[in-house]
Amino acid sequence: SGHTAVAVSAGFAHTCAILNDATVRCWGDNSAGQLGLGNMTQLNAPSTTEVNLGTGRTAIGISSSANHTCVVLDDGKAKCWGQNNVGQLGIGDINNRGDDSSEMGDSLPAIFLGSGRTARAIVTSPRSDLGYTCALLDDASVKCWGENGMAQLGQGDQNNRGVTSVDMTNLNAVDVGTNQTVASISIGAAHSCVVLTSTNIKCWGLGNSGRLGYGDTATRGDNIIQMGDYLPQVDLDGVVATATPTPSETLTPSETLTPSKTYTPSKTYTPSKTYTTSRTFTTSRTFTITQTATPTKTITLTKTATPTKTITPSLTPSRSRTPTKSRTRTVTPIGGVKEVVSLTTGQAHTCVILANDTVKCWGWNNFGQLGIDTQIGIDTPINVGSNYGDMMNLAIVNLAKRTAKSISAGAYHTCVILDDNTVKCWGLNNVGQLGYGDITTRGNTTGDIAALAAIELGSGHIALAISAGSYHTCAILDNHKVKCWGSNDVGQLGLGDLNNRGDIADEMGDDLPYVDLGTGHTAKSIHTGKTSSCALLNDDTVKCWGNNTYGQLGLSDNMNRGENRDEMGDNLPNIDFGTRRVKTLAVNGLNSCALFDSGAVTCWGWNRQGQLGQGDTNNPWDNSDAMGAALLTIDLGSGHTAKAIYVSTHICAILDDDSLKCWGNNDHGQLGYSDTNNRGDTKIHEINVEMGDYLPTVDLGTDFTAKSVALGGGFTCVILNNNKLKCWGQNDYGQLGYDDTYPRGARNNTMGIYLPPIAFDGVLTSTPTSTTTKTATSTKSNTPTKTATRTKTFTMTATNTKTATSTKTPTHTKTFTSTTTSTGTATSTP
Repeated sequence: SGHTAVAVSAGFAHTCAILNDATVRCWGDNSAGQLGLGNMTQLNAPSTTEVNLGTGRTAIGISSSANHTCVVLDDGKAKCWGQNNVGQLGIGDINNRGDDSSEMGDSLPAIFLGSGRTARAIVTSPRSDLGYTCALLDDASVKCWGENGMAQLGQGDQNNRGVTSVDMTNLNAVDVGTNQTVASISIGAAHSCVVLTSTNIKCWGLGNSGRLGYGDTATRGDNIIQMGDYLPQVDLDGVVATATPTPSETLTPSETLTPSKTYTPSKTYTPSKTYTTSRTFTTSRTFTITQTATPTKTITLTKTATPTKTITPSLTPSRSRTPTKSRTRTVTPIGGVKEVVSLTTGQAHTCVILANDTVKCWGWNNFGQLGIDTQIGIDTPINVGSNYGDMMNLAIVNLAKRTAKSISAGAYHTCVILDDNTVKCWGLNNVGQLGYGDITTRGNTTGDIAALAAIELGSGHIALAISAGSYHTCAILDNHKVKCWGSNDVGQLGLGDLNNRGDIADEMGDDLPYVDLGTGHTAKSIHTGKTSSCALLNDDTVKCWGNNTYGQLGLSDNMNRGENRDEMGDNLPNIDFGTRRVKTLAVNGLNSCALFDSGAVTCWGWNRQGQLGQGDTNNPWDNSDAMGAALLTIDLGSGHTAKAIYVSTHICAILDDDSLKCWGNNDHGQLGYSDTNNRGDTKIHEINVEMGDYLPTVDLGTDFTAKSVALGGGFTCVILNNNKLKCWGQNDYGQLGYDDTYPRGARNNTMGIYLPPIAFDGVLTSTPTSTTTKTATSTKSNTPTKTATRTKTFTMTATNTKTATSTKTPTHTKTFTSTTTSTGTATSTP
């Protein structure tokens, strides 16, 4: 009796309070053990039993989310309990805590925040399906863990953290900029914001509705070049913010504020009595780190459909890692060696094999992934294809007198199979993804590419197919078995452990085990995504392994596979497609698609922007009834089937008439429908009004159809029926190949006849009239042109990924008007 409260935190349907004796009491919904009482019994009034925090431990800070609760203890450690489906408890697994009596007290582990690190404050997300947690540490840094599908953890990717012990051990502090530290933090459903000790604000994560405050709706934080000094400060005077990663832009506060006390509650809810949770700095400025919870506020990531919504065609390119076993292609010569016969895209770079079997790459070159023997591109900094003359002078990748048969790009590395069936890779090598037995990046020093050795695949073995995932690589060898190397943090190598391969000596060649696909099984094709891998087997069944957070492995659960020995081989189930037979696969790492021999297409996994094409954003993967005969196919339009399927965070299909349709994420115009509206996520009166006959084909230009597609991080490229190449979507680093950084596909007059093919010896001119005219004259005085000397209104900024539109000002001062002409000579293009 006589208890009073000093802090209270309200979750979605439960509430917890710190009492005046520093104990914790909770009440309300307890379906996931979020009350911390060792059961799942709902309480309609505060518990008479305090939460057992461990021997002698009390609470100094508390935060309640939708279904989990976290506290900062009196010794500075942090503990969380409740729902843990995406690692939001930070314990290194996905098991709930607090719903069994044996899980609390000393049995509940403290979160590993880093060697010697303690927590000042802790905050939790208000949504159960997007559960994540952030802590402000004693060194004024921030770490976040849990769900990361919207880049809300600020790690430069979209991988969840906290689901394995390795995740927490290797968890990096959020990079908020050079010499910057954090005074306070607040998080929403899928975005995070901090007040820096310089009194500035920075935000990252989901950007729709303008929640980040940068004057646009771009998502930020899903790429390493979107954080740190690249992440702008929110301009509180209403000026659109940009960030330029140059020393002159380094954030240097004019005064250094040092906290005079280290305790700050994570989420402070001021009760009726005054309880100040302010942090006082020695400058005599007081910063109140109070976050007011509004549990009644509904935050939704889905798009509200209204009958007035304009349905326009959407093209969603996807990063499909579907390699070819051999070079089976028909090339009709139409003017020389510059026709494109093979295409691949990385996070922000593009590579092609030309008709003479040489390789050219352009876009971002931060890790030497373009293979031009220098990290600094033709223009500075590290972009190729963003300035006039880049494509005209584009160098051939020096393969030491060899030619290329197939090519595959990961996020920041590129691999080729050469004419002698050996494999070479270049670019980022931080986890051994190049396969050279070290972690030395290649391609950023003069002479690197010419000196590349062939990767050791085993005695006498050569490669039939290659597929580069974000940070790992897989190959099918001449015995039709599979070997994988690089990152293995979630079992994506399929070797029954979590050890990387290829990053130290004696791990490649005969020392690298084969992936166990099961008794009598070999691979027909191999497909890699961000952190998962799939194989189409010799009996046309499919097996997938690695990350399964969103059910992308197709096994009706969210359990990873490939991390333990007993999860591969005959113990790894085939994906259940019912009686349907798979012709080919496409894998992104968040979602996957299959093309059946009937021409029907089905997709599963991540569905936040309608990637599954069913007119909603539901993820049915955790339902055992979602696969098999119940797995829905995608409506491609009356009488239409698909010839090929490609997957990224947007999805594209080449139809039976060689036209192209795309759906899913469209934040950069990557669907090619002259807007930024997602497709496939909306129903009106139970009618899927964005798919089927409602979904238009992508306008590729008069008489142009699609032969092959590659999907990068927010952009799409297509090989046309004349073997030329067109690209659209995000273009921050010149990855579209038009000698500028203007995006295409997000506004009117940027597709169809307005979008020229890419030229390697001068930029082709596109004249927007009733017919497409390509002229050899360098200027047209009567039409607006993009001239050889461009004043780029945006410098290199924080984004180049599939979810962020750009950190450049959203209202571009360079727009595409009714006519657009690029000057240069008209020559054949890849």
